[in-house]
Amino acid sequence: MTKVLCLILALSFGMNVLAKEHKSDTIKSETIYFYKTAILYQAYGPVKRIKLKSKDPLKSVNCEKFDRTGMFMDAVGLQYDSLGYLRSFDIGWKIGKMEMREEGSVEYDTGCLPVSIHVKTNVFQRFDADFTYTYTDGVLTGKVVNYLMGKERGRLEYVYSDYECDEWGSWVKRKVKMMDFGEDQKKEELEFVETRAIEYY
Repeated sequence: MTKVLCLILALSFGMNVLAKEHKSDTIKSETIYFYKTAILYQAYGPVKRIKLKSKDPLKSVNCEKFDRTGMFMDAVGLQYDSLGYLRSFDIGWKIGKMEMREEGSVEYDTGCLPVSIHVKTNVFQRFDADFTYTYTDGVLTGKVVNYLMGKERGRLEYVYSDYECDEWGSWVKRKVKMMDFGEDQKKEELEFVETRAIEYY
């Protein structure tokens, strides 16, 4: 993967969803907690801030913040259902004359655990990518990214395993295996560990 491709791909959310049952929904009485946005960042309970440490070249957002209702701070373009779960999003950015757009949808099972996420990204009308997240028994196990940049096509595959969680059920450590298949289908592999520090209200 070229450095330019890594940089462009890093502009995407790269939202990795771990579907685990909430260990506890008990929160402080002064907290109005309704929206479950944090589960799209693999976190449960009254999440305030998530800080990620990762060697993934596609990760650009290292810290996410949520308000006391459970929503992203200063976020627009998000559509929630009546239970407070994010169902879809359509977000655009503009830098000068250049535009970026990302849209996606989330599917849940009857127990409100994410089943699949599909994200489409267009960057400066020069780069397109489709992100597909897959789950086994409600737990994120893989992600596939198919991209087109100019005439170059490629595919990235991720495998997630060995999760470790805190007392809320939010993961704080996991192993990642990333495989890069270029246009020539030659595979390059990278393995690393991701860790997170999570602050709650």
